[in-house]
Amino acid sequence: MPSKSQSILLAGAAIGVAATILSLIPVIGSCLACITYIGSGVLAVWHYTDRHQLTLSGAQGAGMGALAGIVAMAVAGILQFVFMTVGLTPPLREMIADQLDTSGMDPAQADQIVAMASSPLFIVGIVLVALVLYAILGAIGGAIGASIFKKGGDFFEDTTRSTTDL
Repeated sequence: MPSKSQSILLAGAAIGVAATILSLIPVIGSCLACITYIGSGVLAVWHYTDRHQLTLSGAQGAGMGALAGIVAMAVAGILQFVFMTVGLTPPLREMIADQLDTSGMDPAQADQIVAMASSPLFIVGIVLVALVLYAILGAIGGAIGASIFKKGGDFFEDTTRSTTDL
């Protein structure tokens, strides 16, 4: 079976950039950016099936999509960090503090929430949740892409494995 890595990396990079740009749109940008992660799976499967002229099963498409979603998350995370570093977007701590200030919350409680959200454990938790979420969204897109981009004939199966390998 031809390598899927090029299609996964290209789709993940393209969607990571698109999601980062969309997230800059006020109010609905984050929602639009989140939806694009489904596109990472669709794009990866499209590129792979078009390049190799074969059909993938839904499971193979979902696997490709999950990996493309993870790559997109990594690219978007790096770009967001760069944007915060150069001052294009405010730091996470500042964004949270601004939202809490406008909510009318007691300042002492708001300070506690900002401190909690700035902790390394919280950041790791957010990254893990995002990893799972974007992998699921990418897998959904990959399964959709596998059903859309059929190139005729049976889907490509890995026939090199024997039943004893399972």
